[in-house]
Amino acid sequence: MPAKSKPTLDIIVLNYNGWDLLKECLPSVMEEAEQYSGIARVYVLDNASTDKSVENVKQYFPQAGVIANDKNEYMFAYNKAIKNSQAQYVMVLNNDIKLNKSCLDNLMVHFEANHIIFAVQPLFLEWDGQGINGGQRICHTGPERGFFEFGTTKNVTKAVHTIAASGSCIYDRNKFVQLGGYDELFYPAYYEDSDISWRAWDRGWPSLFEPKATLLHKNHATLDIILKSDVNRKILLKSNQLVFMWRHMNGNKFWVRHICLFVPRLMLWDYKNGKFIWTRAAIKAMSKINDIIKRKLHNPQKRTAEEIINDTKVIYIIPYKCT
Repeated sequence: MPAKSKPTLDIIVLNYNGWDLLKECLPSVMEEAEQYSGIARVYVLDNASTDKSVENVKQYFPQAGVIANDKNEYMFAYNKAIKNSQAQYVMVLNNDIKLNKSCLDNLMVHFEANHIIFAVQPLFLEWDGQGINGGQRICHTGPERGFFEFGTTKNVTKAVHTIAASGSCIYDRNKFVQLGGYDELFYPAYYEDSDISWRAWDRGWPSLFEPKATLLHKNHATLDIILKSDVNRKILLKSNQLVFMWRHMNGNKFWVRHICLFVPRLMLWDYKNGKFIWTRAAIKAMSKINDIIKRKLHNPQKRTAEEIINDTKVIYIIPYKCT
């Protein structure tokens, strides 16, 4: 059999006390790696699990490599694993993902055609395969309004630019390392993927969304083990949304409107809701303000937020047909 000449790919599945998820999802990942037209290797990146995940993977999935951490580093365990990878490209997956047929080939075709691509994200489907769980990410509320929010489109039928390759996607490994990996400013999770995609766009490295590549996602299954409650998840999500804004939005118009419009909105929303989610999120985000300022000073953004957003709206010309 002739040697495979396609780009090499490492698939890194993050796990923390998730053996029940792994044993259900990992077979689909192993099968896709086997069917990939190049060379793909699967690794389970374990964050110091106590449920015998490592032992069980070695016993029941001996074809998979195991990277065992001695402490839980959450999403940021990927940084060292990706830096140490020898592959040209890496796919990051949580343990609550099943890959559908031809997912990898439909993603990788874009890297082969255009070497400036930073990341390609598949279409996320609900666990039953019926509804859409995640798609192309666009600017829903722009910085000119003093706030920034991502929106997700669900009616995309061909590959397009996305402002952020979220969750489970494939990265150009070298570009990921050049960018310094996921920024621990967003520890333990949420917006770390949006942040690195944004920084890649600032360098002229686009991210894509490919709807012909699909996976099934058991939403929040991984983080629920860590965060324990929906309230904690919402506080963390909104806190890191603020951190993202304060790190990347620029221009006097944003800051004036952010201060004048956001604070009244926060107070009104929290008053109506009664749980003070935004207030608690803002307090959490403010604890990182010194680190945000340091990054803005030492690693300044080269372009305005509006310029980056406009770049993501440019039509992507598909180089090849996907399978």
